Amino acid sequence: MKRLNQQYRHKNVPTNVLSFGMHEGNLQGINPDLLGDIVISLETAQREAVECGFSLEEMIDFYLIHGLLNLLGCYSDNPEHERKMRQLWRVLKHQPYWEEEQNGKVGS
Repeated sequence: MKRLNQQYRHKNVPTNVLSFGMHEGNLQGINPDLLGDIVISLETAQREAVECGFSLEEMIDFYLIHGLLNLLGCYSDNPEHERKMRQLWRVLKHQPYWEEEQNGKVGS
């Protein structure tokens, strides 16, 4: 994941999930029916699931939804997108782990 993050995002750190949109860059227009690819670090998901008190499946669901939101154009480094992402999480009835940590409810 660190290598992919460096290669495609120019960030030399590991990450938990990466999204590669099919409607941008060199792959643009190859197949208009595909949103793109989502790559999830299973090792990171296992570690963070234990840290957050979630099952591995819940953590993977979280990363998958986060990656899908990225493919749909919502990025957490943009304050307006972050607000929209939080609204979408609520609609999906999944409270992000960072909100649970802030509210003292990790693992509940």
